[in-house]
Amino acid sequence: NTARHGDATSPFPIVVVNDLMPEIEANYCTWNESAGRAIGGLSRGAFWAYAIAFEHLDLFDRVGGHSPFFYAGDYEQHNPYDLISKVTGLERLKMYIDYGADDYVDVGVKQFMDKLQQEHGIVPELVVNPKGAHNEEYWSAHTADYLAFYGADWSLDAAQLPACDTQANN
Repeated sequence: NTARHGDATSPFPIVVVNDLMPEIEANYCTWNESAGRAIGGLSRGAFWAYAIAFEHLDLFDRVGGHSPFFYAGDYEQHNPYDLISKVTGLERLKMYIDYGADDYVDVGVKQFMDKLQQEHGIVPELVVNPKGAHNEEYWSAHTADYLAFYGADWSLDAAQLPACDTQANN
C-alpha cells in the first residue's frame, strides 16, 4: 500500500478499529466498553488518535494528544481540525493535550482548541510543560501523566472491573 501516514486514503483508522482492537479484545482480558477504552498518540499519532476518537465516538471515553500535530487543511476526511465542524457529540469525550514549551506545535494546538471552544464549547485539559521539545525525551518524561489521564476514571479495585471470564470480554 502506498498510502502515506496522513493522507485521505490512509488505512490507519480502519486497521486500528477493525483489525487491531478486535484482535486485542478477543485475545486479552480487556474492558470492552467505551468507559474502559482510551486512545492517544504522540505527534502525528495524536492527529490519528483524535481522528479515530472523533470518527468513532462510541468506542472511547478519553482521547489524548501529546505534542499533537494539528493543522487546518489537508486530509479533510480524517483531519481532527476539520472534523470539529462535521461531528456532533464531541462533548462526551474527555480530552487532554500537552506539549513542552520548546515544541513547535503550539500554534496548531491553539487553533485546534479555539475551534473546539467556538463550535462546541469544549475546553480540553491543556498542559504546557515549562521544559520539553518535540522528542522522545519529553514524551518519556511525561508517560506517567498520560497514563494518569487515561486511567483517571478506572477503578483500582479489580472486583469493580468486568471479569475476564465473562462473555462480554471474549
